[in-house]
Parts: sequence; C-alpha cells; structure tokens
Amino acid sequence: MTLSSLPFDAQTQCFHCGQPLPTDPHYPIEFQGQSYQCCCTGCHAIAQAVLENGLTEYYVHRTAFPQKGEAA
Repeated sequence: MTLSSLPFDAQTQCFHCGQPLPTDPHYPIEFQGQSYQCCCTGCHAIAQAVLENGLTEYYVHRTAFPQKGEAA
C-alpha cells in the first residue's frame, strides 16, 4: 500500500490534513516505514489513532484532505 494519489509534499504539508507545516514541526508519524510530520497535536493524535487502530486504508484511498474545524 502507498499513500493516496492526492498531491502531497511531505516536506511542506501535514501528513493528515495537508495544511502547511510549521517552521520546525515536532509531530512525527510513522507510516509504512517512512516518517512524516503533522502540523499540530490534533492532527498528530488523529493520525496516530487511525494508524494504531488498523485503519491505514484511510490514507491509501482518501480522495481529499479533511476539512479544518472552526475555532470556538
């Protein structure tokens, strides 16, 4: 399995949501033997939950990045 065919730049985009990464990201995710970064603790937590629960196909078959939530 590989990542979906979504346009994705692992150097500049969040693994989970596709938003730009901060200058010095600290939220690593391991997927299929490769290290990726998430933009925030929320994306990191969701990505980790997806992977730890055997739902890796989400990242293989997705056709769009998830929408960002509104600030409260």
